[in-house]
This record gives sequence, C-alpha cells and structure tokens, in this order.
Amino acid sequence: MARYSLRPMKRSALFLLVSAATSAGVSLASAETPTRVGVDQKQQVSFRVTGDSLLVTLRPVDGKANPLAKRLSGKGASIACSGKSPENGKAAVGFQDFTWPKKATTYQGTLNADVSDGLKWCVLEEAKPPRKDLAITYKLRVPNPAASTPAAPAAG
Repeated sequence: MARYSLRPMKRSALFLLVSAATSAGVSLASAETPTRVGVDQKQQVSFRVTGDSLLVTLRPVDGKANPLAKRLSGKGASIACSGKSPENGKAAVGFQDFTWPKKATTYQGTLNADVSDGLKWCVLEEAKPPRKDLAITYKLRVPNPAASTPAAPAAG
C-alpha cells in the first residue's frame, strides 16, 4: 500500500490561506499584534500603538482644548516609541518626523519600525532644536476590551 504525505497539502493550504488574506487586504500581523495604549496624564496626550501604526490624541484639559493643539498646529513634530522588534526580539526604536495637521487634536501615522513587542515608552517632541519633549508615557498596556464596550440596558 502506498503511503501519502499530508505535509505538502498542509503547506499549500496554508499558502492559499495567507495569499487569500493578503490579497483581500487583511493584515495577519494585526490579528496577532496587540494594541497598546498609554497616556501622559500631565499633558493629557494619549498614545495608541498597534504594530507600526500609531494614533496620538490631544485630550481636552479642564473641558477646554488641549494647549498643545495650538502649539503643534501646522508645525513639525516627532514621535518615537521604544520596544522590541517582533521579528528578532531585539530592542528597537521606531520613529516618525511629520507636520502636525492644522487645528487637529489627533494624528495618525506609521512608525519606521514595528516595536510593539515589549513596548516601553513613547514620546512626542518638537521637531526643531532643541527638540523639547511635549509628552511621554512609560506605562503602555493592552486595553481592556470590556472597558470600551457600553453596558447593556437593564431588563425591565
């Protein structure tokens, strides 16, 4: 009786699955890479990092617009985040230099490296020398999904 190996079939099925997901625009890394969030409480700036994707939000201060919004509007800024590369596990820093959008309280961009594995800190700073730090967070965590889900109405 001939013996058949399932190994080539398993490999080709996995290849087809990966190819289909990639061609459909599905990022396989995003399913594996947890989002990490952190907030500079003093400056009220939140950082949200997923892989190499980044969202920075200038939160209101005492019910008013964050003063950093006016300071950054239309000006150069830099963001750097430190963690480990998921590819090799070595320490790495991902950064991006950009112009903050005019009159905006959020910025969404892409770091030059995925540092999401073991993310330690993120900093927002001015682009012009002396490159003053505007906000920094050292406590980045995986958000609790239940905290963002609205409570169900009570049954009456």
